Amino acid sequence: WCCRTYQDILMNKAKEYPQIWDDALKLQRTNIPLQQRKAFYKSDEWKTARDKFLAEQPEMKCQKCGRTPDPNFKKAPIKLDRSEHDKELLRKHFNRNRILVDHKLPLRHWWGHRLDPFNFQLLCGCCNEKKGNLTSWEHIKEATIRLKKKNET
Repeated sequence: WCCRTYQDILMNKAKEYPQIWDDALKLQRTNIPLQQRKAFYKSDEWKTARDKFLAEQPEMKCQKCGRTPDPNFKKAPIKLDRSEHDKELLRKHFNRNRILVDHKLPLRHWWGHRLDPFNFQLLCGCCNEKKGNLTSWEHIKEATIRLKKKNET
């Protein structure tokens, strides 16, 4: 993953893309607390937006690595006496076999785009874990172009 902090990305790309730089500065940044983000993911508004997005997808496939979940995957039963190594292997296997709706622009920093389908992507659990709250330049660029088009209409 070539993701860094928002400020690092913008500073490195400012000279290369001056127009995008100006528009990216107009994106409304936030710093939403963890409890509020967790509550959002339990809300009906998120579940409705997520389910609609999932229903519109042609296939359940990670948009980063291309992984598709095994349709026969069954989560392992809970055993309290498993070794840490076995637990880690099971966690990785579980993450490889699930697809999540991820926010391209992290919810914490772009709360205003939390329900915008353009900000959603399908990621497997492994790619989602790697991405975390990091932001890619491509996603910032895409969001600024969409914002500019929206403001022009």
